[in-house]
Amino acid sequence: MKRFITNKYFLTIVGCLLFLAIWLIISLLIDERTMIFPDPLTTLVEAGKILSTEYVYRCIGWTMLRMVIGFSVSFI
Repeated sequence: MKRFITNKYFLTIVGCLLFLAIWLIISLLIDERTMIFPDPLTTLVEAGKILSTEYVYRCIGWTMLRMVIGFSVSFI
């Protein structure tokens, strides 16, 4: 059983690394890394910039509130 769990985590890590490698190769082949198909590092940096603003969390909060209201109305 322990070997199966270790193998599953190993395959998950290899799959994620393979996905990132393919993503990087495609972004290098397209050679337009800022607008059409950005590389993984640029995407991570820009996501960090977006997530560091208060506006994003305010939008997420309002969306969650609307979702709760919608579920409540449909439940009633």
